[in-house]
Amino acid sequence: MTEKLYYWAENLEGYSSYNDTETNYDEVLEIKRLNFFIGKNNAGKSRFLRELFRMYSGQHLYNSLQFRKLKGFKKQLIINPQNIPLKNNPNYKHFINSESSLVPENVGSIIQIFENCLNYLGQFNQLQDLYSNNNIPQAKAKFIKEIEENINKIFHNKKFYIPILRGMRPVTDLDKKYPYIERAQKDYFKDPNKFNKENIVTGERLYHELKIHLLGKPQQRELIKQYEEKLSQYFFDNETVTLIPYIGKDDNGHDNDVVHIKLGEDDQFAIHKLGDGLQQAIVLTYEAFIKKDETHAFFIEEPELHMHAGMVRQLMNFYLNETSHYYFFTTHSNHLLDMADESDQVIIQKFVKLPNIDNPSKFDFKIYRCDRDRDLLASLGV
Repeated sequence: MTEKLYYWAENLEGYSSYNDTETNYDEVLEIKRLNFFIGKNNAGKSRFLRELFRMYSGQHLYNSLQFRKLKGFKKQLIINPQNIPLKNNPNYKHFINSESSLVPENVGSIIQIFENCLNYLGQFNQLQDLYSNNNIPQAKAKFIKEIEENINKIFHNKKFYIPILRGMRPVTDLDKKYPYIERAQKDYFKDPNKFNKENIVTGERLYHELKIHLLGKPQQRELIKQYEEKLSQYFFDNETVTLIPYIGKDDNGHDNDVVHIKLGEDDQFAIHKLGDGLQQAIVLTYEAFIKKDETHAFFIEEPELHMHAGMVRQLMNFYLNETSHYYFFTTHSNHLLDMADESDQVIIQKFVKLPNIDNPSKFDFKIYRCDRDRDLLASLGV
């Protein structure tokens, strides 16, 4: 795996970035373990976050320098094709769209399509704009090597989305009804077969998830025990924490449907009596810890919701130290920005919304990397 990883929300119109200094291709983001998206309201952060979560095909290709060169060259053809002889060829449109249907599982077809593109460019003496020596076999061999070295698990494993509508308390008495998840589906993710309770995390199902683990195999119970120990360490001042999917009656004589928690020697109590910030910490860490032995991507809206600044920092330390996942956040919290100075696993991207030069009724969204840019405080209203 190379030193840098890249990612992009495919087919998202109107966004451009300034991350790739090697090729100047403006539709790619450098990513690290913790990725913060900042900017004013309506700057396009959440939309971009959701598109990153939604897209699956061919993402690992962006880690290939050769692939980014080719993408950048194609974009220039589209923007300014009048002086390029390729545009008059009947296969021009096929060339421009040739990698649009690539999927990570079919590496053989990816290599073949790449070679076809090189051969096509060579027919019109355009290859030198990409590869100075015009050597197609050498370019192909380099591309294959990059693909083999840059396959990263984040681009293959299941992704998870945590919307701003989340919480551990049920908002309906109906069994197996999850309004927060359904709201996210209705607003953002229309295909329930791809986007559902398996990858949209809201905290509503935690009661049932705990029951499954605590009534399951020994290793499942041990995993919950380990999670409780980490909760204690990071969020409860090392006081013993026990999570209980209580099945008795609540204070009003109704069947219980919420997680109970026991701290130290105190009596257990319903989770809704716990501070909102600590509830958020549990919602935001449970799924990540349960899947800690694999590498996934988590897309999280405003992790600082209801949290004290110190707790938000602890949340980020939890993510870095106790899991191997990659995280993408939209945030308005200036307290997270100092982490870029403390860890080389943190990157900050600033989103700016600007009127389109050609059509002022439309907008362009510019993304700037700004890890050390103190002007970003102004972007957060500080």
